[in-house]
Amino acid sequence: MALRLDASRTPVRKALLLLGVQGLVDIVPRTGIHVRKLRVSELIAMMEEALDELEDVLTRWAARRIVASRRPMLQTALEGTARCAQTNDIASYEDANATLHEVIYLASGNPFIPVQRLALKV
Repeated sequence: MALRLDASRTPVRKALLLLGVQGLVDIVPRTGIHVRKLRVSELIAMMEEALDELEDVLTRWAARRIVASRRPMLQTALEGTARCAQTNDIASYEDANATLHEVIYLASGNPFIPVQRLALKV
């Protein structure tokens, strides 16, 4: 594998050990390393974790980068979610929350990641 990747063996070995710790490969001594077949529930859990991390990054960027013209949109979206939560209107809250997240994604200032985040939404 190191030859195919044109890399030294040490970083490849470390990467494979890390994949083993993460449960993505099975390392069998003196036999080899095999990619583990994941269950659908495991894949969904992994994707949700990754998407949550990505959303955290977008939120931090939005807090730092939001332009003045988007602040009223953010305030309106926040007020909408609060109003729905206070009245226990679950269906409307889901819509308001989706709007809030879209505003956060726009405010992040990154044109690529929000599109990918929405495309990958589980």
